[in-house]
Amino acid sequence: MSRAPGTWLDRRLLSLAVIAMILIAAVVVIVDSVWTVKAQRGAVVELRQRTRMLEARAAELAGGGDAAAGGAVSRNRLIAGDTSGLASAEFQRDFTRLVENSGALVRSLDIRESEQVPGVATETNGELMRLHLEASVEVLEQTLPDLLYALETNLPLMIVDTVTLRSNRSAGGAFDAAVDPGADRALNLQLGVSAFWIREL
Repeated sequence: MSRAPGTWLDRRLLSLAVIAMILIAAVVVIVDSVWTVKAQRGAVVELRQRTRMLEARAAELAGGGDAAAGGAVSRNRLIAGDTSGLASAEFQRDFTRLVENSGALVRSLDIRESEQVPGVATETNGELMRLHLEASVEVLEQTLPDLLYALETNLPLMIVDTVTLRSNRSAGGAFDAAVDPGADRALNLQLGVSAFWIREL
């Protein structure tokens, strides 16, 4: 009977230790989540500012803003295609090539019908049309800056409308043989990307 108080105290201490560990883990998860949200909000603000700048640039190019450079140069900054279907196919090929050249993989891709950009007239009295695609891309953390830089500087012009980044704990087989586990993280990147083409009237 003399051991009963000591056993009861040990159990209480063990329970308190377990609760303390759970609370510490919860705090770590919350802090990490808050940091992630703040980082994503900052990235979204930056992308919105960049989107407005690139949209203005696309409208300028379509309207002949680079008069000194000539119309052919302006069109090189836009997706080639005489019809919406051809422009969509070209956009998809350009985007896939860019992603693969950056060392990433396109897991899925969905492209929408093109829509007219209102209030913009081209130098040939055509219509400036906007294409939009949604893509799921698997990219290594080390490769991510190269991919984002390629998207920003690509010709034809591409605009990143939305971006969501998540850790992908199960990397695809294409990465397993080339990358030492733990050396780099595989990330799942959800992208909304726009590009432009001219529909002649």
